[in-house]
Amino acid sequence: MRIAKLFLSILFVVGLTGASGPASPDVDLDVQLADGSTQKVHLTFGEKPLDKLTRDDVRAMLTISLGDQAAQLSSEERTRVEDEIVGHIQSSLRYKKSPDHQHWHFSGPLGTFDRMALQRGYQVYREVCASCHSMDLIAFRNLSDPGGPGFSEDEVKALAAQFTYEDGPDEFGDMFDRPGKPSDYFPNPYTNENQGRAANGGALPPDLSLITKARKYGPDYVYALMTGYDKPVPPLVEMQVGLYYNPYFSGRQIAMPNQLFPEMVEYADGTVATQEQMAKDVVEFLTWAGEPKMEARKAMAIPVLAYLFILTILMYMSYKRLWRNIDH
Repeated sequence: MRIAKLFLSILFVVGLTGASGPASPDVDLDVQLADGSTQKVHLTFGEKPLDKLTRDDVRAMLTISLGDQAAQLSSEERTRVEDEIVGHIQSSLRYKKSPDHQHWHFSGPLGTFDRMALQRGYQVYREVCASCHSMDLIAFRNLSDPGGPGFSEDEVKALAAQFTYEDGPDEFGDMFDRPGKPSDYFPNPYTNENQGRAANGGALPPDLSLITKARKYGPDYVYALMTGYDKPVPPLVEMQVGLYYNPYFSGRQIAMPNQLFPEMVEYADGTVATQEQMAKDVVEFLTWAGEPKMEARKAMAIPVLAYLFILTILMYMSYKRLWRNIDH
């Protein structure tokens, strides 16, 4: 056999944010012949997205790129080469996809939160997310703060009273259970981290208090993650046991299964609970939780800018008056 060994030095220039999926890679193959000479072979998959490639595509393009020398490859060598190429494609597919930008009520310099969306978002968090995710930095009393969901004090008391907290000690030194109060923070679904990991296959669900501030792309990322489970698994991706495919998660395989299904929540205001609607509502709520003073900050910006504008004019007029008789 003329070809003794095939070495691959594979260079990927992959666009991972295309709307139709990651762009296909260009591959350079260094083929070492039996006589010691080296021949470069360029392998390209054209315009077919990376997440649509199959092993048949790899096999076909390898045959075309090698030309007459393809027939001289043994079945074992061809399989090894194909496995190497597929491995590099799989590595590229581990990069998470960038989310599309969504329209949010709170975006922009004058954006504000939608009160009804915040209330619906709290409902989604309480009925869906709270079974696994904590929000340790949010207390029930915050739900009635200005710029927040707009619950009344009586509503907040009723929401807090739905939960039981351990308190004490009492006059006899014993701990006791009591209904929740507005000053209590949202309850944690687990008593400690080990319990949380044990209940989720070793993965600890993150606290959601600051999740939209802690993740790149913020609200857009959280929305894309929660609605991205319907994407098909690329043919060349090998799923690990107990994980679910989501192109927006790092590594594209996530331990959390899809959590939002149509009409799983019954909104009090009659809004239809589609997956997209629930995702948008809970993201709005989580954004408020991460930045509860956003509206006050934005409201302060206008008078501050107006003051600075007027001050600039006064300073310029003072400058002109003080230096009017001085040549400079």
